[in-house]
Amino acid sequence: MRHALFIVALLCGSHAVTADDQLAIGSKRFTESYILGEIALQTVRAAGTQAEHKQGLGNTGILFAALKSGAVDLYPDYTGTIARELLKIEASDLDSLNRGLAPLGLGAAIPLGFENTYALAMLDSQAQQLNIATITDLIKHPDLTFGLSHEFLNRGDGWPGLKHTYALPQEVRGLDHGLAYEALAAAQINVMDIYSTDAKIAKYKLRVLKDDRHFFPDYGAVFIYRLDVPKRFPHAWAALQKLQGSIDAPAMVAMNA
Repeated sequence: MRHALFIVALLCGSHAVTADDQLAIGSKRFTESYILGEIALQTVRAAGTQAEHKQGLGNTGILFAALKSGAVDLYPDYTGTIARELLKIEASDLDSLNRGLAPLGLGAAIPLGFENTYALAMLDSQAQQLNIATITDLIKHPDLTFGLSHEFLNRGDGWPGLKHTYALPQEVRGLDHGLAYEALAAAQINVMDIYSTDAKIAKYKLRVLKDDRHFFPDYGAVFIYRLDVPKRFPHAWAALQKLQGSIDAPAMVAMNA
């Protein structure tokens, strides 16, 4: 927590010397967020707006704190993350999100056209051998080892809720998300959490397990922004609006690859 506050303090300091006419775009510390932040940057610059992309600032909590403080003006996020992780609500439609965000001076807008949901996956060869197609099927195999990313282990829409919903009995190890793929391929773990637009799904020949109890909410990609952005940067905001519906899941997978 101290580390997160230190980062936010640094961001706030940098914002104080940033010109009012420069749009600050943030991104989280994973490939897809970098890409979406860069798309936003190039879009607004093409519209004649001065902008910067503060890349890979950290996890969800750090980006949200930076947004509230004004250290960044907007960043890409997902409807389910905003609902479950930030607002602690169940509904993830834009109207519900904006009702929750408005008192904070924030909003969510511009659905980009794809969803990037959490999921569990395992090697397709082992899934076939054990006849596993759904998360419920995992209950019959308590000896399987889970390797889960540290953020997923601690999120309300991650392991704690998933474990409760499915009564999963497996042993769990915390792993860096990138390292989990190699661990899975080497049979050091059997199940990992993934993002549904991850390019490595095909590379490692994974089977994405069906969320048959519908635990995970919708994770449509949107921008979360400070409510004064459309007024401060009207040309940039108009340009960003044109991104709505412009990126489908296969296109995002290809860019991630």
